[in-house]
Amino acid sequence: MEKPLLHIQGLTKSFDQSGPVVNQVGFDVGKNEIFALLGPSGCGKTTTLRLIAGFEHCEAGEVYIEDELVESPQVSLNPQKREIGFVFQDYALFPHMTALENVAFSLREVDRKKRPVLAEEVLCRTGMEKYKHRMPDELSGGQQQRVALARAIAPKPRLVLMDEPFSGLDAMLRDSTRKEVRAILKKSGMSAILVTHDQEEALSFADRIAVMNNGQIEQIGTPEEVYYHPKTQFVAQFLGRTNLFRAHADGTDNVETRLGPVKINREAEGLILCSIRPEHLTLERCKPNGKETGIITGREFRGHDITYHVLFKGDKYIVHTDNRLLFDVDEHVIVKPLEPAVVLNQKA
Repeated sequence: MEKPLLHIQGLTKSFDQSGPVVNQVGFDVGKNEIFALLGPSGCGKTTTLRLIAGFEHCEAGEVYIEDELVESPQVSLNPQKREIGFVFQDYALFPHMTALENVAFSLREVDRKKRPVLAEEVLCRTGMEKYKHRMPDELSGGQQQRVALARAIAPKPRLVLMDEPFSGLDAMLRDSTRKEVRAILKKSGMSAILVTHDQEEALSFADRIAVMNNGQIEQIGTPEEVYYHPKTQFVAQFLGRTNLFRAHADGTDNVETRLGPVKINREAEGLILCSIRPEHLTLERCKPNGKETGIITGREFRGHDITYHVLFKGDKYIVHTDNRLLFDVDEHVIVKPLEPAVVLNQKA
């Protein structure tokens, strides 16, 4: 198995007596991999990034880059010597420098005469060569973002760190810029870590995701794994809408629920907590006096799909259907699962 580019184990950091903001965090990032730290504000993801960069010093744990120990309680390599590119949330471009000069500034290890040529090459890769003589205030948010990325990757760092780099862009520009930045990183063969609180951003941008909560990582996996197979209630609820329900399992992969018999993704026993995504449920029509029926209490038309809110035997469910499955509010329906429910780990 190929050694990871970045290896982190037991990383811990506190700022006061209220407890660690990063608590025993560990993960690997492979070569040419885009990795996302996803979680709510205050969960410790930006502090983790700053520990990797060397802007903060850890109390416990270790950070290795290409087998080189760069951070531990005893060792803290200078940020400039870690060969890491950092894209800040506000881009942090020098306002008195052109796009070209901003990128050239990061090439301090290169002969002064060669810096403009190399900087222009990197701006070409990011599609910004036409704007090389513009000042930051003459660039749009997306253009500033690409200049900031060019500045980060110009010195050919071992790793690129990005702290909420798309949060200042409007929705349409954010989506297009994300795609462009991902393509640039992949084409350059660079590894990167993205910090974000935006679930859609992490799912669409990263090769793998670590979901953080209260300073700890609750799950690591591909976007498909963490979305379709969450391990905890927090992961299930943070990565989009879900339906949670409890059931008694008898050691098989089938349980009886208020919806009727439901298949689960693994054998379980005892009282369990399950999650099923709204798109893994469907609705069927039934007679108003039919048994085992629910009633539609809300309807959200979204163009390509429709979200229904259903009250079924006292429980509320969310169901996503395609736009051809039409029901009205107050209509009686049957709720049926299309996929197995996921059994969640429960804390003791």
